[in-house]
Amino acid sequence: MGDSSTALRPDRAPLVAFLVANVVSICGTRVSAIAIPWFVLMTTGSPFKTGVVALAEMAPLVISKAAAAR
Repeated sequence: MGDSSTALRPDRAPLVAFLVANVVSICGTRVSAIAIPWFVLMTTGSPFKTGVVALAEMAPLVISKAAAAR
């Protein structure tokens, strides 16, 4: 198979750092998609305001996906 020293060679360090940073970034994006509407719900108690925030948060994603499908 190969020894473990070939998996983390110095020339692969930038790639590994990029992939780790990308995973952290994606996780943060996914957590904020839940945390921000939840924060609004807990602070205001209004499901309507929570829905507005969730809509505002997801609208750019939906629009960009729809535009890319054309």
